[in-house]
Amino acid sequence: MILDLRELIAGTVKTLPFVYDCSGEGLTDDLIDGSVHAEGRVENHAGYLVLNGEAVLSGVFRCARCCKEFEHALHFPMEYKLAEKLAGDDEEEFLLLKDGMLDVAETVREQLLTEMPIRFLCRSNCKGLCPKCGVDLNVERCSCDTKEIDPRWAALAGYFDEE
Repeated sequence: MILDLRELIAGTVKTLPFVYDCSGEGLTDDLIDGSVHAEGRVENHAGYLVLNGEAVLSGVFRCARCCKEFEHALHFPMEYKLAEKLAGDDEEEFLLLKDGMLDVAETVREQLLTEMPIRFLCRSNCKGLCPKCGVDLNVERCSCDTKEIDPRWAALAGYFDEE
């Protein structure tokens, strides 16, 4: 979605609202089905352009620990300073406009990718799966021996045993 900001830059309008909806496909491998909804506005403050808004990623995710599917929505605030030209090393502070146009889709995608968690959990205290038998530890306990000795240290296993 390309947002034409030329009227805003010229000063004929003070505010330009936007709404953007798209599929969340391809954002992360943990997203099974979801969508992105972003809305906000670009305002002209005496030649100083500011984009304010919020992006919401909602859908069905796969838990990184137990592999169960769960529904969740993530809210990401967006606030950017916009400029047509950059002076010096301002590249990190401003979004650069091309011919008075702003690609809202790319801006929203960058915001989501930089602020999205690395992995998604169904709940913060998810115990995950047993690495040996695969039992969901949130549901039941397994009888696997959890005191497995790393083979590299096996020679030292009885070193501290009392005689």
